[in-house]
Amino acid sequence: MIGHNALAHERISAELYARTRQAHGGMAQQAIAAIENALVDLKARALDVPVYELLGGAVRDRLQLYWSHCGSYRLGQTSAYLDKPEISSLGDLANLGREVAGLGFLGLSKPTYSCSTVNPECTSRALHGHQDGLN
Repeated sequence: MIGHNALAHERISAELYARTRQAHGGMAQQAIAAIENALVDLKARALDVPVYELLGGAVRDRLQLYWSHCGSYRLGQTSAYLDKPEISSLGDLANLGREVAGLGFLGLSKPTYSCSTVNPECTSRALHGHQDGLN
């Protein structure tokens, strides 16, 4: 990327995708997406416009808040890195559902939990049960 015009984000992204053709998906795609987001932000700042103007203008003025992969970083040792309680029971899932609703999220998706004490068939009920308005 050194020596390239940082404002030419589409060309840079295309070149990065071409160079990672044999390793498509996963981390390579995520890294390229992060670089492209940074380049689009840089271009918007250089042009003194909001990013949404580069993408065709605002479509709405409000968005519903959604938490993807809710709780996936609270399984096993990763919960300690976040200084959050580990999910190891249905009660923990119910507490997470309350936390998510309390933070203002209106929807969530959850991974398939593999904790021996968590029954995957009950996770949806535990996360969503008694959480009015949580999808």
